[in-house]
Amino acid sequence: MEIYEDYPEVYDKLYGDMKDYRWEAGQVLDAVPVDDGRLVNFGCGTGLHDQYFVNEFDVVGVDVNSAMLDVARRKNPRARYVQGEITSVSLRGEFDVAVSLFGVLSYLDGNEELEEAIWNMSECLGDEGVLVIDYLEPRRELIEEGPLQPHTYQEEGLSVARTGEAKVPSEEELVMRYQTVVADKSGVHHFEDVHHLQHFSRDDYESAFSKAGLSPELVGDEWPLWVASK
Repeated sequence: MEIYEDYPEVYDKLYGDMKDYRWEAGQVLDAVPVDDGRLVNFGCGTGLHDQYFVNEFDVVGVDVNSAMLDVARRKNPRARYVQGEITSVSLRGEFDVAVSLFGVLSYLDGNEELEEAIWNMSECLGDEGVLVIDYLEPRRELIEEGPLQPHTYQEEGLSVARTGEAKVPSEEELVMRYQTVVADKSGVHHFEDVHHLQHFSRDDYESAFSKAGLSPELVGDEWPLWVASK
C-alpha cells in the first residue's frame, strides 16, 4: 500500500497540517509581477497551494498521480487538473505564471531532466510569463542524517502518526524514508515511502534557465524562490 495512491485524503490532511500553504502561496503571489490571468502548478499534488491561487488566477494543476488529482478536483472545483509528467506534458503558450513547489524538481534524475522540465514549463508561458520554483539548495545544510521530526494528526475517526529518517549518500543525493501509521474505522494501516532527492546547485539551475531562454532572479531569504522571466 502507498499513502499517495491508497489514502490521498490522509496525505492531504497530514501535509495540510504540517505546512503553511497559505503563507507559501502568498510568497509566490508577492514574487510575481502580475495579479491575475492564468497560472499552472506543476506537481500540484492534492491542490493545497491551489486553494489559495484560485482566488487570484484561473488555475490548472498538473501531477502524475491520478488519486491525488481526484482530491484536488474535489477541493478546488474552480481549477482544472491534468495528469502528466513535468518534463513532457503539453500546455503551450497559455499561461501568465507557472509554478513548481515543494521540491518537485528534486525528484528529477540528473541535469538533463532538470533542463527538460524547465524548458517544458517555459514553453507553456506567454510572451511575458514568469516561472517560479522553490530552491531547496540553501536549506540542504539544515538536514543531517538521522531521525526526522515526527508529526501527528487527529480528527474524529482518524489518527495519523508519521516519522522517518534522512540519509545523505553523497553530495548530490538525499534519501528520506518515512513510516506512517493510519488508524481509521477500517483498521490500522502501515505505509512506508522512500524519497530519493537530487541536489541541484545554483549553477545547475542557472544553466537550465539559460537554455530555456529565461532570465532568473533568486528572491526571498526564509523561503528562496527562483523567479524567471522570458
